[in-house]
Amino acid sequence: MDKELEQIYEKEKREREDLENRVQAIIDSYISKNETEHNKIRETLENKYKMDRSYYNEGKYQNIRLVDYVDDKGLNFNLGNVVKYVSRAGKKSVKTYVEDLEKGNGIWSTS
Repeated sequence: MDKELEQIYEKEKREREDLENRVQAIIDSYISKNETEHNKIRETLENKYKMDRSYYNEGKYQNIRLVDYVDDKGLNFNLGNVVKYVSRAGKKSVKTYVEDLEKGNGIWSTS
């Protein structure tokens, strides 16, 4: 009887270990797949946003960060955005000049 119980115990132990290994393999596969997808998305976003941002560093006062200026002047979020859009109007491209001014004006109108 003890021998029979021992065999049953060993069989169940092997089955449990096999099941644990299969579950771990599924988890590892899921993690690997999602990590690959995550890396693809991250790379796509990095490439998408590798654009010319030289308009942040133009002019006589290029070492002054807009956020520091807004903070120093005590401007709230909306007024800070007005300053941002107006000061950078047309710097990204000539096509965005009017669009940037309209954004600044829209924020100013609702403040």
